[in-house]
Amino acid sequence: MIQTVTINDLSVRFPKQPKYAIDHLTLSIEKGEMVFIMGKSGSGKSTMIKCLNGVIPNLHPCEIQGSIEIFDDLTKSKAICEISRDIGVVSQDFDHQLFSSSVYLEVAFGPENLLIMPEEIRRLVKGTLMKTGLTGFEHRNPGTLSEGERQRLAIASILSMKPKIIVLDTSLTDLDPFGRNEILSVCEMLKEEGACIIVIWNESRELLSADRVIILDEGEMVADEKPKDILRKPLLLEKCGIRPWQIPVLFHEMGYAKQLPIDINEALKIAEKERWVISGKKYQQLIEQDAFNLNNYGEQVVWTTDMECIQPNGIKALNNINLKIREGEFVAIAGRNGSGKTALLNHLNGILLPTNGDVFILGWNTRDIDFSYLSHQVGFVSQNHGSLLFANSVFEEVAFGPQNLGCSRDEIYRRVYDVLKMVKLEKYEDERPDLLTKGEQQRLALASMFAIKPKIILLDEPVSGLDYQEIKSLMELLVGLNQKGHTIIMATQCMWLIAEYSHRMLIMKNGGIIGDASVREVFSDRDLLREAGLIAPEMVEFGYGFGRGLLSVEEFSFCLENW
Repeated sequence: MIQTVTINDLSVRFPKQPKYAIDHLTLSIEKGEMVFIMGKSGSGKSTMIKCLNGVIPNLHPCEIQGSIEIFDDLTKSKAICEISRDIGVVSQDFDHQLFSSSVYLEVAFGPENLLIMPEEIRRLVKGTLMKTGLTGFEHRNPGTLSEGERQRLAIASILSMKPKIIVLDTSLTDLDPFGRNEILSVCEMLKEEGACIIVIWNESRELLSADRVIILDEGEMVADEKPKDILRKPLLLEKCGIRPWQIPVLFHEMGYAKQLPIDINEALKIAEKERWVISGKKYQQLIEQDAFNLNNYGEQVVWTTDMECIQPNGIKALNNINLKIREGEFVAIAGRNGSGKTALLNHLNGILLPTNGDVFILGWNTRDIDFSYLSHQVGFVSQNHGSLLFANSVFEEVAFGPQNLGCSRDEIYRRVYDVLKMVKLEKYEDERPDLLTKGEQQRLALASMFAIKPKIILLDEPVSGLDYQEIKSLMELLVGLNQKGHTIIMATQCMWLIAEYSHRMLIMKNGGIIGDASVREVFSDRDLLREAGLIAPEMVEFGYGFGRGLLSVEEFSFCLENW
């Protein structure tokens, strides 16, 4: 096979850092191969990609040893503009790659700079938009698209240049489950045409799309195996900051001694052979707990009446929203990209006012209340949490809210140190926010919100780009706040997150709410999920085989008889 990428004994260390970000890394990737690179935050994944496309060391000076060859040419002798003809990278911060005034111009920009003939550019743009599900968006301004749609656009803008090596650096995070599958199907087609595909990703569900999986930890390669072999190693995955596929996790916990199953149908056959039985009595206890939660929430804190939002371009972002949320609820909002999730959150915090109908927060109509007062009652962390950070230090960032509340100096210090300890950033108080990792920036954005002590917490894709350990830490923090009475409303594409942490689930489609029930009820309604274009988590799908609405490994372990 033809070696497309060859990394020989690569080591990278940044200025003033005692440890190497990449430590003696050697690997090769072949033409027509799709490789997933996985690992916790700070494991060296993005650093490796920046070395591939020449950003390191050309734009980020550092100590670098070893070599990288692209098609047998050493990259250190090439300029970034030369390397970029062969390598197309969609970065984590994909919004920074978008700058044109229309979707068409964005996708055409790359081919134009490659001096491709206009007729061929039109053909390339049309084909790329079709592949990425953006046909019909040609004249839309990228700023009017949803986060997931913009992520598709960033991918399209790279694919239109037909690079021989395509890198998706954590750039599937904001796509809905079907959207991810669509993009990975496109990658599969490009792979068949000879392209080399490198995907930085930390979710186990999509792993079977890969030919190989490479795991990095502390800058070193700790695994290079076939996807099926990796999926059967749940302890290794969790240790490296990757959420394991839950089917083998369950069988491992149940003491199954043979080869761990990864396929749901295979697992159901083994369960039948092993005579696994769900206890009706224990399952009823889960149902009763759901009912207990429902009956023990407080007064209404959010409600809307016949709410509609019509954008300046005439698109109806929200349609006839009638919603009631009570104090202490933990509500998840799900739906495909562009279904209206972010638009709904932006109305619940007063950033947007409805075109028709009304929104009431804590008894106040958002049309009548001062936004600055409302922002002290409703905390909001957006998808682009990095863009919310502006101060020169972590301490100043967190102190900004309490200062604007008029808190005393002592109170400001107390709040800042309390929330920094809460989000495990107490050692970073003097650091610049823009130098933190994405996970640390997410925690800082949350700390800034927690410091104002809001009664209602709104989160838009809160786990985007975080590793599994960071996600668990964040969710434990939110669960603790929820148990103290805070109302949490979270929009997310992460179905397992909803299954394991939320109480209630709203399903959105075309700007309307088409489902609103307990998480267990929604995931038990397979027709509703199909209509909404959502995919149930693997443990929910496994539970279908038992005729039960079970949401997690813990619930299965609890309900299985004789274990």
